[in-house]
Amino acid sequence: MLKIAIVAGMGQLTERGTVGRTPAVTALATALAAENAVSVYVTGSGSGGDGVTVPGCRVVRLPKKTDRELVSALADDPPDIVHTHGTNIGASAAERLGVPFVRSLHSTDDTEETARVIVPCTSRRSALIAAGIPRHRIDVVPYGVDVDHFTPDGPAAAKNRRHRIVLVGELTEGCGFASVVATLPALPDTELVIAGGPLAGVKRLRKFVRDVDLTDRVTMTGPITAGERPGLFRSADVAVCLPRPGLFDVTAVEAMACGAAVVATSGGGLTDTVIDGVTGVLVPPRDPHALTTALRGLLARPALCEQFGATGRDRAWARYSWSRIAKETLASYDRAMAARPKEAVAAG
Repeated sequence: MLKIAIVAGMGQLTERGTVGRTPAVTALATALAAENAVSVYVTGSGSGGDGVTVPGCRVVRLPKKTDRELVSALADDPPDIVHTHGTNIGASAAERLGVPFVRSLHSTDDTEETARVIVPCTSRRSALIAAGIPRHRIDVVPYGVDVDHFTPDGPAAAKNRRHRIVLVGELTEGCGFASVVATLPALPDTELVIAGGPLAGVKRLRKFVRDVDLTDRVTMTGPITAGERPGLFRSADVAVCLPRPGLFDVTAVEAMACGAAVVATSGGGLTDTVIDGVTGVLVPPRDPHALTTALRGLLARPALCEQFGATGRDRAWARYSWSRIAKETLASYDRAMAARPKEAVAAG
């Protein structure tokens, strides 16, 4: 059993956006705590921060967000390893305490030099290598999903037409959701359900739907909770994923875990999660013709949709369960500990 100190900014531990989802750091810490002693050190201030809880873990607030404060807190209960997320403190604290240090880089702009780095997808690793961080110090450990919650077993939302496309995400400027609406005239007897917010994005997209006269074929649910998503994904013939460039989109894995075929734009984490022609179809970003062709081809072949869905469920369970992600994270810790200078190990 390891004593693990996870250091995370407030934003990494509180639910954000309009697609209710347990933060990845919280889910990872909980999974690690199944067989290890995990303490979560929360840096910075924020609304609701005093109420942050992480199941199975001890939570310690560090309002001043300084290495000195972290060193003081860690000295009371020295860990075997320090793992930071979304904060630039921790490296010097780990060095002063003589323990290994690992940093998860969640931002696409973050290329800070650290002893060992964890990124969620291979495209991020390539970017860090290009920035000068040695390949052997970078581990790819994706975000996971609760495969006991996101499952094909259970009730499905009722359909209004023969085919259903589901689109879940944040309706921000440039999200590309209008491009999916625009495919509907080429897809007979097909409805589109769009889940997510915020309200401004819903209003903007709803206006577009009215302008193209597709209100009878598009349903917009607004914000959606984790409890509602499995039933929605189960009702889908196809789930479409259009993430911002370079990001890992866990929505695709949730849909796969529920047995839905996926059509996604290539790039970022989707290149890793969706296997083209096996669990779904990858299309080039900002290519309406390719998107329409992929959707039309899948909806015309329901047996292929079912095949992709079954394979996607197997892949989600085998590759993206939080227990698997915890094991891969522990393997990264092992490499960090093995890489410590011999004098540091002797001193420890």
